[in-house]
Amino acid sequence: MPNTETDSAIAFFDFDGTITTRDSLWLFLKYFSGNLIFYLKLISLIPTLGLFKVGVINSKNMKESVFKKFLKNCDLVVFEQKCELFTKEILVNYLRSEALRKIKWHRERGHQVVVVSASPMNWLKYWCEDINIDLIGTKLEVYDNKLSGQIDGENCKGLQKVTQIKQKYDLSKYNMVYAYGDTNGDKEMLELADKAFYRRFN
Repeated sequence: MPNTETDSAIAFFDFDGTITTRDSLWLFLKYFSGNLIFYLKLISLIPTLGLFKVGVINSKNMKESVFKKFLKNCDLVVFEQKCELFTKEILVNYLRSEALRKIKWHRERGHQVVVVSASPMNWLKYWCEDINIDLIGTKLEVYDNKLSGQIDGENCKGLQKVTQIKQKYDLSKYNMVYAYGDTNGDKEMLELADKAFYRRFN
């Protein structure tokens, strides 16, 4: 029989703001575009970001406007190369030490560890692969080996986090479910857990 606290536990971690100190999407777009182009495009997106802020458009529509502005028609191979370099050169500088310690704590006990993020999987997967943990995230649509600027499926936020978790994992097989998050977009995932941690790790 599996040990309750060892073999049959799973821990879900939000990424941006929970594992990191900054939002990885904006960090990546700045790295990908360069400072000048990044700020010029960001200025042009101010009306869209304003509509999102006041609730006129949802997070998926806002993100797709951002992706179209920065990433549309980008060659997939070039994009993936940038994603991998970003993970190694930039992202590692914005990781919370307390989050890394908690992930290590879970792994030492044999727990399954999964990052569940609204950010695109393209750069997160390299970090997750490096430390051998699972990943659920937003997928970017690709046509003819180029980014379309659209999201493939749903934005992995809020209830969609729970939907995708349940599609990938049979939670009835685990005696303990942990979840860590830092925003309202993690609310449903936190409610799913036996032990939930909001903006804390203990």
